[in-house]
Amino acid sequence: MQKKIIEFTNLLRKSGIRVSVAEGIDAFNALDELSLDDREVFQDALRATMVKRSEDIPTFDQLFELYWTAFYDNLR
Repeated sequence: MQKKIIEFTNLLRKSGIRVSVAEGIDAFNALDELSLDDREVFQDALRATMVKRSEDIPTFDQLFELYWTAFYDNLR
């Protein structure tokens, strides 16, 4: 899972969303506290830790859908 989070962080950065190393660490810490079974909670946790500018939220949400859909489809 850590590799996927790092890949997703890099995708966000390439798309212009500024995600610092500290924010990446915050995301890992948040994920330690929740279950990945709930996609909405997972998305909210990543958004809360990785997105600092409200104008980046639509891009984050779009990239989240593109990147994580296959992961969640495989959980079923």
